[in-house]
Amino acid sequence: MTFLSATAATRIPLLPRPAVYRPLAGVWRAMDWYAQETMQASNVRDARSIATDRWNGPGVACLERRVRQLARGQVEPVALRLAAIGVSCGWPSVVSEGGSVPYGVPDRFAALWAAVAQRIGTVRFGAVPLLAVVNHTATATATASAGEAFQPVLTWADAEESSRIDLLLATAARIDAVNASVLLKSHLLEYAGARPMTAVRGLHRVVRVQSVVHQVLQRRLEAMADTGCTPSGITAALTLAADAPGVRDRIPPRLVTPVQQAVEAMLGMRQLDSGLVSRPRARRHLGREQAQAVVAFDQIGQQVRSLAHACTEVGAAYDEAVASVRHSNVLYRRLIDAAVQPANVRGRAPGSRPSVI
Repeated sequence: MTFLSATAATRIPLLPRPAVYRPLAGVWRAMDWYAQETMQASNVRDARSIATDRWNGPGVACLERRVRQLARGQVEPVALRLAAIGVSCGWPSVVSEGGSVPYGVPDRFAALWAAVAQRIGTVRFGAVPLLAVVNHTATATATASAGEAFQPVLTWADAEESSRIDLLLATAARIDAVNASVLLKSHLLEYAGARPMTAVRGLHRVVRVQSVVHQVLQRRLEAMADTGCTPSGITAALTLAADAPGVRDRIPPRLVTPVQQAVEAMLGMRQLDSGLVSRPRARRHLGREQAQAVVAFDQIGQQVRSLAHACTEVGAAYDEAVASVRHSNVLYRRLIDAAVQPANVRGRAPGSRPSVI
């Protein structure tokens, strides 16, 4: 019997997209300067002062009206700059889902953020789906299985240096690209009830892919110990890691990658009492199409979990797959915790802590 894959088209918004980087042009070109200036600030107060000065200037007055004119491929690059500015200023929220703006956020910045959010499908886009995956989209796929040289569009450190936040986001992009190979074989877990042995193959594939993820995270944990950080990089890392769950194998919502969410959905882990991420909150950081794709994988997860309860062989493979994903999240959480440590901050006295207002 032939089974048509229901997720072949659905998974496309979640897969890393190889792309040629095109710099912003015209009136949008200043976004690059504003982002880099804010990302290089010596402290959070300076970052916010820069944002206030730039976003109260005459050059940004027309941007909100021009968002509707942006081509589809230009929306994410603009959103990426906004997200980088937002986290560098220590703003976990720029515009709430109800439309309110926190005190201190420049009105024009918030207005542009809200206009871009309408195009993307979420006001919570200041998170890893943009800052890691889109930031590295031109290189993530090419380096998923070989090579480590990510060349992000935006960085917090100078070109000759590395920083913890850059290493963290590069790692998130890399594990997202590695995990994408699970989604490429998602048809193995579709119609699990009718094809139990095929489902076992799919679950074993999850375990094999997670072993690669484990190796990546172990190497990055070792590298993190020798990596310094800029003051604005620490602010960005702390902002992204805000609302971190107390359990060691749960991931802060802003730092869960799109493919991580899809893999867990495909395993039905949203229904597990010992869930690994704050799933409802993490999904709010996905764009419209990505969120819809993850929901589609929930349906596969329900079938897989039901079969795991009914079939001993599938159940054993399922438990191994869940355990391997859990271990990936434990290692990733360790990397996140290491990235927000205040030691070795460049430009500060040893032992001093960056301030986040």
